[in-house]
Amino acid sequence: MNTFKNGYGAIPYSSQLQVSVEKAYNAWKNFCNQNLKVKNLFSFGQTGGYEYKDENKLDFKENFHVSLDYNPATTAFGDINKDFIVAAKIVLKEIQESIFLAANILEDETKNNLLELVNDPSCWTLRFLHYFPRVNNQEHVIGAAHTDKGMFTLHLMEDGGSLEFLIENKWQSVHFTKDEALFFPGMLGQYHSECKLVALPHRVVSTKESEESGRYSMVVFVKAKGNIKYDKNTFGPTQQQFSQGENIDIPFEEFKRYFIDTKEVIL
Repeated sequence: MNTFKNGYGAIPYSSQLQVSVEKAYNAWKNFCNQNLKVKNLFSFGQTGGYEYKDENKLDFKENFHVSLDYNPATTAFGDINKDFIVAAKIVLKEIQESIFLAANILEDETKNNLLELVNDPSCWTLRFLHYFPRVNNQEHVIGAAHTDKGMFTLHLMEDGGSLEFLIENKWQSVHFTKDEALFFPGMLGQYHSECKLVALPHRVVSTKESEESGRYSMVVFVKAKGNIKYDKNTFGPTQQQFSQGENIDIPFEEFKRYFIDTKEVIL
């Protein structure tokens, strides 16, 4: 069933997309099992790549972004890496129906024209995450609370069931099945809906499974066409500005000051 309640929604997978998501998810795990020297060859850039964040960072994890335009510069490819990139791009080619469905649901909620802002595949980026195991972890939160910067995010798959959303000022666990995806607005979704939508704060908490085996997850960031961007250079990461729902119930006239028209920026 297609739903949108408490700031997030759920939509079903097609059977074909479900198979492709699982293949890409398993390919990501295979990629992560390689040594760090190999993984660092896929340096992070504008169209995608790998990032390692050690224990001194806010989140102890590794992640990889893949867009349709991503073409690794490295020649040290190998079957594991090649299979991973190919599987990721297949998902991006098959995800259109789900993205359009989520956008239509959000349009119905707001009566704003949102689909036209996200109907370009260049706006879509797959993000793969891996939180490292932490045995006897003293930190309850392993993925710091934040809002995403895009129009909305599709949460496709995870291990561990440790995703929480801030709903009515309380952190609540969210669960979903393998045949559906969650979606929730980001900062640009709140901006382009003139605050009829709210960027949903979320975080990842430690579980017994994540302590022993780590946590893998897979999402799609859906950005918006145009030049409006969250002004990170001025206001810092959303982890600092909006971790506890500071964007909720804020008037649009105040909210829009957090954004910048990059077309007007003099380089």
